[in-house]
Amino acid sequence: MKHFRNILPPTFVLWLFALGYSAILGFEFLIWALLSDAPENPIGRPRWGACVAAALVFGGYRALWNHPLVRPGYFAWLQATPWRFPDPLPAGPPHWVWQDGAIIATLVLLSLGVPGTDFYDPLIAFILGYTGCLCVASAATGIYWPTYATLFLFGLTGLLDSYSEGILQLVPLVATYFVGLQGLRQSLAAYPWERQFDEGEHRWQGTMGLSADARSRYTRKRAVGFPSAVIAPSQTDSGSPYRHGFAIAITAAWVTIVALSVCESVAERLDISRPLLMLAPFLAAMSRVLTYCMQYWPPISFLGRVLTLRWIIPGYDRVFLTPIATLVCGYAVTISARIGLINYDVAAPIVVFVSVAIAINGGPSLANWRLTGHHRIIAAGMALSDCKKV
Repeated sequence: MKHFRNILPPTFVLWLFALGYSAILGFEFLIWALLSDAPENPIGRPRWGACVAAALVFGGYRALWNHPLVRPGYFAWLQATPWRFPDPLPAGPPHWVWQDGAIIATLVLLSLGVPGTDFYDPLIAFILGYTGCLCVASAATGIYWPTYATLFLFGLTGLLDSYSEGILQLVPLVATYFVGLQGLRQSLAAYPWERQFDEGEHRWQGTMGLSADARSRYTRKRAVGFPSAVIAPSQTDSGSPYRHGFAIAITAAWVTIVALSVCESVAERLDISRPLLMLAPFLAAMSRVLTYCMQYWPPISFLGRVLTLRWIIPGYDRVFLTPIATLVCGYAVTISARIGLINYDVAAPIVVFVSVAIAINGGPSLANWRLTGHHRIIAAGMALSDCKKV
């Protein structure tokens, strides 16, 4: 077992799975013993579901648990050592090893014998859980391209599963591992990730797992209270580059194409495309408004505008230009589909791409707005806990 200790979940998790699986298997045997004419799946497919769920969770665990980013204590300890990429990580490898194959093979064997299932389902679940979580970890360290590539390959997997028989969909799934592995290598090569820490604050887990000194620095930073804590420089205000905005828009459009392609009938595709044509521009525009204006309100109220005849405040109202452009361009595509100029199946991904691309890439940038917008900052939501009485 010493070869498995760096990759296996905690012992109590293994015992819970063993007990749950034994209970399911025992119940199935009991039904087959008592009922001679019992159906193939007397209680559904819980044994197969337990193995698939275990493989999915194990894949996510393998991607994250040995990654220093999500363990502040491990990260702090690693910083005190001379470790640098490409040396192996002391806590265990975040990449696949032969022990992973042994565990997945065990889950495959445990899931056999359930009618209506494929033997490779646990393998697919493991790959999905692993590559999905690994791309999230890479994106958190500033490596974004694996996330876009993985989502594209996931969509291709869904298409192949719909239009082909057999295990052909495993080909793009296996490709996602190599994409995620390259992203992991680039992420570890950029270690230490200074952007993930701000004077001792771990951006994923707050003050949990921090040393006493780091927690003290974090507390002093928040002690300034509102509004100083809000207007202080923050790396999260810089927004996303244009390439990320277009990449997100393309990915959203690709997901829409895949969702429409897996539908078996025209009616099912219309049930997806019609609501999407109406909701996509509105949701994109509202997300933009909420992101920019949640805590940054107009300098005067609506009644103040009416009484002072200041119908438009250019320094503040410029924040609504991009949401308006999102609505106009998005609903232009919607109207074109309604009057028959564009097919619904074509219009749905177009409206998603246009709405998301404009909402993300339109000006002003978040940093520009928060620093130069003619707004007033209010203590909303979590900021109320930072207010200081003077």
